[in-house]
Amino acid sequence: AWGTPSPDPLDAALVLCSDHGLNVSAFTARCVASAGASIPMVVSAGLGALSGRNHGGHAQRVAAMLDTPGSVVRVLARVAQRDGELPGFGHTLYPHGDPRGQALLERAASGPAKRRASWFIEVAREQHGLHANLDFGLVTLCRSVGAPVWAPWALFAIGRTAGWIAHALEQYETGTLIRPRAEYIGPPPLE
Repeated sequence: AWGTPSPDPLDAALVLCSDHGLNVSAFTARCVASAGASIPMVVSAGLGALSGRNHGGHAQRVAAMLDTPGSVVRVLARVAQRDGELPGFGHTLYPHGDPRGQALLERAASGPAKRRASWFIEVAREQHGLHANLDFGLVTLCRSVGAPVWAPWALFAIGRTAGWIAHALEQYETGTLIRPRAEYIGPPPLE
C-alpha cells in the first residue's frame, strides 16, 4: 500500500520493533494486563507510553534533525547543545551500537536518504562517540524505500503491539497484580 519496492525491509522492521524487554511501553502494558484489563486496553496503554517524546517520539525528532539544513557537523553540534542528546544515537543498553539499528540500516535502499544518513552516522561516531540506534535505522529505512513520513512511528507501533500482546498473555498466566512498592524520601511531614 505504501508503494515500496519490497515488503521485506518493512517486515524486518516489524520484527525488530516487536519486543525489547521491559521498556516503558512493555512495562505499562504488563501493568495494565496484571489488572485484568482486555487486550485492547493493554494495547491502548502501550500506545500511550509509546507516544511520549522519549520513547516512540524519537523517530520524529530524528526526521527533523535529518531535514535540518547545513553541514552535518554543525547540525549535530546544535542539536546536542540544544537538547543535551542526539535523537537516534546512543542507547544505554548498547554502548557499542544498537544491533537493531544496524540491521535496519543494512536493509535501507541505496540512494540519497541512505547517503545523508551515513554522513550523520560517521560524524556522530567520530565527534560524539555515539552509534545509530533503532529510531535512526527506522527513519533511514523508511525514507530509503519511499514510505510515508509517518511510517517509522507506525512500524514501531505495529511491531511493538505484537510484543505488548505477548507480554499481556504471559502476565495473564501469572494471575498476579504488578504492585511496585514506593518509599517516601522527601522532607519529614509537619506535625
